[in-house]
Amino acid sequence: MAEVEVKKKGKNTAKLGAVIVLILSALVFIPVGGSSILESFKANKMTVVFGKYKGKKIEYKAGSEFANAVTTLATKYQQYGYDVNSLTNSIFEEAFQGYVENLFYRDQLNKAGYSVSKEAINRDMVPYFSDANGNFSKKIYNEANQASKDELRTAIEKELLQERFTNDLFGNDYSNDRRFLGLKVSHKEAQFVANMDTEKHSFLVTSFDTSDFPKEEVKSFIRGNSNLFDKYNLSAVTLTSQSELQALTKQILANEITFEDAVSQKSEKLFTDEDGNLSSSYYFQLRSTLANIDDLDKLTSLSAGEYSEVLQTVRGYTLFKCNGAKSAANVEDDAVLDAALTYIKANERGVIENYYLGLANKFITDASSMPDGYLEKYDESGAVPVDENDPAIAKRIANGDESIVKISGFENACLKHGISSDEALAFPINYGNNGLLTTMADGNGVLSSLPSSEKALQAMFALKANQISSPFVLGDKVVVAKCIGIQKDEAVENTSYSSAIYFSEKSNSETAVLSSPDLEDNLYGAIIEMNLR
Repeated sequence: MAEVEVKKKGKNTAKLGAVIVLILSALVFIPVGGSSILESFKANKMTVVFGKYKGKKIEYKAGSEFANAVTTLATKYQQYGYDVNSLTNSIFEEAFQGYVENLFYRDQLNKAGYSVSKEAINRDMVPYFSDANGNFSKKIYNEANQASKDELRTAIEKELLQERFTNDLFGNDYSNDRRFLGLKVSHKEAQFVANMDTEKHSFLVTSFDTSDFPKEEVKSFIRGNSNLFDKYNLSAVTLTSQSELQALTKQILANEITFEDAVSQKSEKLFTDEDGNLSSSYYFQLRSTLANIDDLDKLTSLSAGEYSEVLQTVRGYTLFKCNGAKSAANVEDDAVLDAALTYIKANERGVIENYYLGLANKFITDASSMPDGYLEKYDESGAVPVDENDPAIAKRIANGDESIVKISGFENACLKHGISSDEALAFPINYGNNGLLTTMADGNGVLSSLPSSEKALQAMFALKANQISSPFVLGDKVVVAKCIGIQKDEAVENTSYSSAIYFSEKSNSETAVLSSPDLEDNLYGAIIEMNLR
């Protein structure tokens, strides 16, 4: 019996977030005299427009503010030990997002009439002109190039503007729940979230894989819907222009051009192979090819050698020619079976689900009535059922033979139905796998999509101890669960809750800024353009 892993909420969230914030906040802080350190960043050789903010171009070119932001971010990554040349696209994406945020921040502060005082700028400039003892040196300051000092002053002013905006909104210390500025987090709120993590349920789960729909069931569906899988022997000439195709049809009917020549010389072959044969000619495919469902009878009633009128199709217009009689659906033809299965999966998903729901209900009947049993392990990968009433087995059980293990009626029923069971270790309701609570990591297992399914969570957490659920659909599986335990843990307040909320709100703000109607986003187009040069 496999186990589904449960992950405790992480404690390193704040540290990782701190690194991210440091990198992003550095975007306005331009290293004096800095140049691109990325081999593929050709700032001196190209100008690429990454978008516009309020009509003003965001340009990547030598000396532009955005190019400096890219350089600064790349430098930061390099300082953290990354190979920046392998992260070119990611660095451009982060730099663009951070730069747009800064433009938005400045815009909002300008509207509010806020400006940075000269004293604040001077205070932040001091460390750049200090001697070995950390004291401000007038000599070093006077010897510095004036253009460089002006550039540094401008950069510090932008940094302080961004700092003012983010501090006012989100606080000046994301790790402190009593921070002086910005967003505050209530202690009771943190306790409430901690209490959400206390009640945890554990389960046995089994499933039926709907991707392996039996061939006999496909045949049964074909027999009940045989007309859908009749195959028609048709050729076609297709053109985008209705008038051009109508003129070409007149030529064909007047024997001025053969149908075959029209196919090879004129047809755009939107639905056909090179010889004009229709690529998708089952009845259900014809139904989805025609723009007007009422034209279907006109097409399927054609006799051998007969042409249709020009019909509108989902792409352009088509002249069909009937080459011969249709082929009735043959349930022994693999091609027909494959086409039918494709149709069922796309249009009749309920047929598959209902079949497996029926199997699941039969399983539940057995799981609810079958007694516990025993298995004897014969190697690391397998085991066989054994009869506890066999005197030899009973003696081994009594003597505590570890190679014989007890299984529940649920697991016994799994053996009968040829399916496996997994144990999901205790976890709370956590819709969306929120990192503030215990999360479940099921990889590609049965419950991999459980955190995103409200109905499945409701079905499982409504169960009392030892109760078996009704079957429910989860992804491509029909699942049955049995609650095998409910525990109530002590509430433990997450010490990083305050910083988690900070980063969550900041992320929401960033998303809102990047969705602003003032932004024309050409990020990915610009990256493609640069990679192609």
